[in-house]
Amino acid sequence: MGGGEGGGFRVSRLWDAPEFNQAQRNRKPFQSTSDGRLYRPYVDIRIGGRSRLRPPRWCRVQVDCGADCCVLAERIADDIGIAKPADAHEERLRTCAGLVIAWFAEVELHLGMPNDPYQFDWTAHVGFVRDEVLPVAFPAGILGIGGGLERFLSTVLIPSPDGPEATAVRIFTPPA
Repeated sequence: MGGGEGGGFRVSRLWDAPEFNQAQRNRKPFQSTSDGRLYRPYVDIRIGGRSRLRPPRWCRVQVDCGADCCVLAERIADDIGIAKPADAHEERLRTCAGLVIAWFAEVELHLGMPNDPYQFDWTAHVGFVRDEVLPVAFPAGILGIGGGLERFLSTVLIPSPDGPEATAVRIFTPPA
């Protein structure tokens, strides 16, 4: 498992809302781009249940270095065959949506598309929350620090002179 000798790979571009009004902010400090949009970094990640009763699912999740843990929608748990156990560990999380209750389960995560030279697989405990508490822009979930970004040496946002359409997120894997 791992991405080789500390190799990096391009994961994604910064996301902009398909609906201009969905991401537009009319006041400072949010309106910092010339088009008024608020860009958010994301990655496409494959999520699977440890039992492998159902196939894994590719999801687009927001990269959030301010989130203490990875949080996914409960519908993702349903899709990959994870049922909430009666004795599931639950936590109250403070989010922009207010206090939410998350239950935790172990999943298999994968970064890297089939044609990428570097791919990375790992298992992590992630929180599952009611679908409606996640951001409209990223209804599948958030890749936070615990269980996610803590597995990597660095996450780098690389701006491009061509504008936000060409900006990349690079995640560097630990040395093998």
